[in-house]
Amino acid sequence: MTLSGSTTLPTTTRRIVGLCGVVVLVDTLFYAVLSPLLPAYAEQAGITPGQTGLLVAAYPLGTVFGALPAGALASRRGPRVAVVMGMSVTMVTSLLFAAATTTPELIGFRFLQGIGGALSWTGAMVWVSAVSPSNRRGELLGALLGLSVVGGVLGPAVGALASITSPALVFRGIAALCFGLVLLTLLASGSDTSPTQRVGWRRTLPQLRDRRILLGLWLTAYAGSAFGVINTSAPLALSALGLSGTAVSAVFLVMASVGAVASPLIGRHSDRHGREMATRLLLLVAIASVVLVGVASAVWVLIPVLVIAATSLESIYVPAGALVVDGCAATRADSAAVLSLTNLVWASGMAVASLLTGVLAVGTPGWTPYVLVALVGLLTLPALRPHPAESGLIDPNQGFSGP
Repeated sequence: MTLSGSTTLPTTTRRIVGLCGVVVLVDTLFYAVLSPLLPAYAEQAGITPGQTGLLVAAYPLGTVFGALPAGALASRRGPRVAVVMGMSVTMVTSLLFAAATTTPELIGFRFLQGIGGALSWTGAMVWVSAVSPSNRRGELLGALLGLSVVGGVLGPAVGALASITSPALVFRGIAALCFGLVLLTLLASGSDTSPTQRVGWRRTLPQLRDRRILLGLWLTAYAGSAFGVINTSAPLALSALGLSGTAVSAVFLVMASVGAVASPLIGRHSDRHGREMATRLLLLVAIASVVLVGVASAVWVLIPVLVIAATSLESIYVPAGALVVDGCAATRADSAAVLSLTNLVWASGMAVASLLTGVLAVGTPGWTPYVLVALVGLLTLPALRPHPAESGLIDPNQGFSGP
């Protein structure tokens, strides 16, 4: 497995990277599968708009709750333990979610799924970081993040399958997949999963003052909050305009697919022209399209502006992640610690926005949360001023540097 012309990785390392890639893909798929199913759950379980926001927020809330403990577990007991525990929690809660019939059950089990996702995601990232050669670490972690985009594409497709067949059947299938990943993780051998591979928070916290890391974390939180609004409101808006559950799933599949295609192109643009310049352009497009999503009253208008908004927001993760990588390499911050924190801020933004959208759905116009997202984006624009010394790519062979 040679990712960029570097030295060939050992077979054991390639297997661990592949395994962790599937774990990350399943995590993202499991998160993305819910939005297309919201109209069906709203009808079957009698979920109110406010409760819909809480249901969407439940998974990222679980991630917020589990992110830092997941980092500590991976540090003290080894990342293999974190992956096994995360996949096990996801497996069990998938079966419970499949059998849930009431709103409190759906919300509660979705929250537990978020905790499982935090454990397995952090474990996978730390595991790959631990087994990667120092000059390939950033490259391999980037490959892992790329597979998360694939999961985002597959999630709506699985949601469409669930709407056609049975949500319970699909969630049982996800549970079976998690069981298989647990077995593969337990059988994986030759990896460095020693508890001595510390996350290094003490030495990393002072480095979080670096402008690139702070800006990357903020942009990650902003994109997560914008998706929280879209994932809560858009499925119900599409359903209200007459789209079936399958059609809603198809719209979300298109949104994720276009974002997956655009992300590497945006990555190349940010490499050549600077992180801030790329993000500024994306943010301007996101602000305009998000406002249009909020005010659109015809399905032929809503669908294309949804695709544009989702694509621009999904693409923001690319320069945001690159900024974090640049900052980690320059300050020698522990990449595993910062990746755990990135997961935390993304989930926090998603959870807060989903909850706020549910609250605002009662007594305010439907465009209110979208306008708020646009205003926050406008306030972010001044921070995206080019810094020539910071905007270029680090040497891809340099990777992350540990503490």
